[in-house]
Amino acid sequence: MKRNYSLSHKLVAAVLLLSLFLQSCENSSNQLVPQEKESPDEISGSSKDIQIDVKPLVDKELTEEGGNLVTFHKQGDSLKADVITHETADSFKPTICKNFPVKIVPDVKIEQLPHLSKIEQKKFIHVNLPKNDQPGSVEVKNMRLLGGVKRSIINKGDEDQEGEKEQEKEKEKVEDKEAELEEKRGYMSARYQELLRLADVEKSVKAQFLLGHRAYAQWKKEGQKEQDYQEATYWLKEAEGQGYQAAIILLKELQLLKDQASDGNTSLHLAIKQVDATLENQFKEVSMNLNDFRNRDSTTLKHLCFMVLKDIFIKEVKEAIILLLQLGADIHAKNKDGDTPLHLAAQKGYLGIVKLILKLTADTHTKNNKGQAPLHMAAVKGHLQVVKLLLDKKAKDIYNKDKEGHTALHCAVQGGTTELVKLLIEKGANINTKDKEGCTPLYLAAQGGHIGIVKLLLEKGANINAKDDDDCTPLIIAAQEGHTAIVKLLLEHGVDVNAKDNDGYTPLSIAAREGHTAIVKLLLEHGADVNAKNKYGCAPLYLAAEEGHTAIVKLLLEHGADVNAKDKDGDTPLSIAALKGHVAIVKLLLEHGADVNAKDKDGYTPLSIAAQKGHVEIVRLLLKKRADVNAKDKAGDTPLFLAAHKGHVAIVKLLLADVNAKSNYGYTPLSTAARGGHIEIVKLLLEHGADVNAKGKNASTPPLYLAAQGGHIEIVKLLLEHGADVNAKSKKDRIPLLIAAHEGHIAIVKLLLEHGADVNAKDNNGYTSL
Repeated sequence: MKRNYSLSHKLVAAVLLLSLFLQSCENSSNQLVPQEKESPDEISGSSKDIQIDVKPLVDKELTEEGGNLVTFHKQGDSLKADVITHETADSFKPTICKNFPVKIVPDVKIEQLPHLSKIEQKKFIHVNLPKNDQPGSVEVKNMRLLGGVKRSIINKGDEDQEGEKEQEKEKEKVEDKEAELEEKRGYMSARYQELLRLADVEKSVKAQFLLGHRAYAQWKKEGQKEQDYQEATYWLKEAEGQGYQAAIILLKELQLLKDQASDGNTSLHLAIKQVDATLENQFKEVSMNLNDFRNRDSTTLKHLCFMVLKDIFIKEVKEAIILLLQLGADIHAKNKDGDTPLHLAAQKGYLGIVKLILKLTADTHTKNNKGQAPLHMAAVKGHLQVVKLLLDKKAKDIYNKDKEGHTALHCAVQGGTTELVKLLIEKGANINTKDKEGCTPLYLAAQGGHIGIVKLLLEKGANINAKDDDDCTPLIIAAQEGHTAIVKLLLEHGVDVNAKDNDGYTPLSIAAREGHTAIVKLLLEHGADVNAKNKYGCAPLYLAAEEGHTAIVKLLLEHGADVNAKDKDGDTPLSIAALKGHVAIVKLLLEHGADVNAKDKDGYTPLSIAAQKGHVEIVRLLLKKRADVNAKDKAGDTPLFLAAHKGHVAIVKLLLADVNAKSNYGYTPLSTAARGGHIEIVKLLLEHGADVNAKGKNASTPPLYLAAQGGHIEIVKLLLEHGADVNAKSKKDRIPLLIAAHEGHIAIVKLLLEHGADVNAKDNNGYTSL
């Protein structure tokens, strides 16, 4: 039975092993960097020269008489074989035996062996597994030595071959099929009984797993019967309790399928995901955070221990994958994202698992739902060795693009791994290829802040001014993202400092807007146009003033920025700073001669804007610079009117000048304050001589009427106290009493009646208050 050790035991063992290794190295300068090695249970052998043509066997997988899988390959001039041993119920460790020498009986027609059934193959191939000091080997025999011979396999005269009848062929097929079925029935019955004994009596973990898998397969095949599910769950949990990875994986798949939550992940997908899951669980046992151990600094003991444990779990998962494949798992299966097991292994950087999968499939360019091949996923995560392996398998994959138009080089750049980018360039990757948005690898490197990759790409001749679909260059995107060192590097290589994107933004415009002072300074030093406007008419100074970047505003002014440059709406930097309430910038712009009375397309001055927005300190600054307090906008509103309308008492106090100035609609500051319910402003205006009965052109509405209409009883009282005409009419001949009654303001109706309001007064439609 397999023993399971806690994380603490494993960590102690890892530390002891590392300590012994360090002691043995003494003055060695080599770093301790765990390398993924071939599984220690792989066995190699030697071979003799082959004197016959063995091409028909090369890269073919056949079944030998013991049920083991044999794959033949050439090594120099010799034929070698790798053997995946046939599992026994009490052995849970799959073994791959590599490079067995091959002995072939000369008179066997080996070109026909791959085309035979598995039962027929077993009659010709025999494996001698290593035993004691004896190495392993593979023999391809003559069938005559085994008994019943098939004439089509043994060398014989052309006449015999030509004389073989069609009837004999059909008969042999039928006999072979019947023999195969009979053998299977007998084997399954005996095998099942033996598995039950081993699983129940001897607690064999392998037997428990195989019984669980048998019930699982039956559950999937025969309509998902509850009995099969319960049996599969029982045996898989028994094996799971002994830490058997294949059982843990298969049980998880079974439960996900049962809950209809698998997302298409098969046992092989789950096996690959199991490595991190297992590490998480192990570290939780000793209350440690797994992320603390993922430090890329390979000299730390924590990281070394993490790598040792990771290698252990990868090895266990590899063994589980081999077993699951032997039991029929589909190596090409895709989950809901379209990822195959190879995609996931490549993404995680599990080199050993990738190697294992590549031995069984040559399909490296299958794409997921995003159009990504395994190479893309390995590249974006920076897994150098996995990328090398995939390219060695199929070099042309380097040019494949995903649905976003990204090649492996784009992905490697986004991942920020300089060595990987270098490898891909050496392998022939196009350094100026564009994705669907027109982005080159250099653009993505500049965007991501990967200065080492930017430098490498420039050295390799990347187009420094290449534009994306929005006409954005590497310099523009680097300026936007605030990557000062990359901006400097691009400038040193002669990049166009004044290039514009589709919206007319230059690198300087972008940097000024985003507040990157150091980049603004660099660009100005390299000749950037300080007054370049975008398609909205905004210069860098306007953009910096809008966003409140005082230091950049100062820097731009020192380099000759036009302080009164207007955008397409007529707004100046001072206007936008007043709107946004940036006091320091307003002060700075005024010191540099900004026009205090400049009007935008609607006639608003900086003072109008500040008064309406309630920015008291800015109003003070503008008034000190002799801003016109009575300037009217296109609607005829003064700053005082706008402040009164918005209820900004402090600003009204500052602006009191012509308290009776009327708008184009005949409203005074008192009228708009009364309508808005701003009693403090009403008091202030009355104290400064505002006309309590003022009307505009066309006999527009008096203040008392507006206060009564709005239900502002305290203002109604105040206006009456200051002599407001209780029966003053609006231009529709309505008196305050009529509108108060109409609006249902009973208290105001009573107040007006007490002050002599005419209850019988009619409007121009003949209506009275009653």
